[in-house]
Amino acid sequence: MTNLLLKEPKAQASAVFEVLIGVIIMGFVLFFGYQALATMSKERCANEIASEMADFARAIERTVHQRYANEVDFWPPSCFKNAEIKLSTIQSKAVCSSICQEGKSECVVLDFFSPDYVHRECVDIPLKTAFSTTLGAIGSGGCEDKEDEKYFLVDLYSEPGGIPAGHYLLVNTTPPGNAFPVICAYVKRKRSI
Repeated sequence: MTNLLLKEPKAQASAVFEVLIGVIIMGFVLFFGYQALATMSKERCANEIASEMADFARAIERTVHQRYANEVDFWPPSCFKNAEIKLSTIQSKAVCSSICQEGKSECVVLDFFSPDYVHRECVDIPLKTAFSTTLGAIGSGGCEDKEDEKYFLVDLYSEPGGIPAGHYLLVNTTPPGNAFPVICAYVKRKRSI
């Protein structure tokens, strides 16, 4: 009977220890599982941002080079906090070559910056492309007033707070004989990201 009493506390201690080990292992499995899900979510978001930026860059290029109006939705997801999107001119052959995959010494780049993610998309337009916010007659370098249609003009180079998300209408209003393109960038349903 004495042997039986001694084995029971050891068996109980062993069972408690096994449960404790099981809980610790389960905690590690859950931790690494959540980490993997968070990483996959960030990668999916980064891919969506890159796709939205590529579509927007191609619409700008078509407007500049083919001289017709383009409509494009630009709704990058807001999964990265404190993000800003802007159009920048770069005058560095090393930087332009790495972004645009060409030996350009100057380039225009659509930049997405946040503390957690950075993406740069080459935009094949002249450096001196202007995004007018001046109201005036088409063909004079000015832009039509489209506020009654809920469109507002934005300067993609210097919009305060960066380029807003929304539905864009891009119109080439380059005056005849002008050496550099003039684009009116209208946004509807403007919201910050």
